[in-house]
Amino acid sequence: MTLALFFLALTGAFRVSARRILFEGEVDANKIVGSVTLYLLLGLIWTVLYLLVFLFDPHAFEGIGEGNWMHSFSTMAYFSFTTLTTLGIGDIVAVNPIARFLAYLETITGLFYLAIVVSSLVSSPRNRT
Repeated sequence: MTLALFFLALTGAFRVSARRILFEGEVDANKIVGSVTLYLLLGLIWTVLYLLVFLFDPHAFEGIGEGNWMHSFSTMAYFSFTTLTTLGIGDIVAVNPIARFLAYLETITGLFYLAIVVSSLVSSPRNRT
């Protein structure tokens, strides 16, 4: 229940912030910091999704020890951010089909987010001539 509420809070914050940061107004320092914050929120959203998979299948990932989701949060965040950035170190591996699906979906999301941010910042009203 706690993870589900955390997921809803993160996704709600992302939706509200993304609209204002990516698609409204001129580029300034706040917009750039906001873009980085959105990227970090994405990593946390995926972390919670992985934790939900881990909650239902503790063997969904190799390289993560046994325990409850609270003890695995930082390790799952590490996996999430290495996947989001397409770094993919390989010390933690998704072996469950749902976990694998989420991992490659996160990689695609990370790549598209960067493309959207760059295009949004380049096409902002301040940069038009």
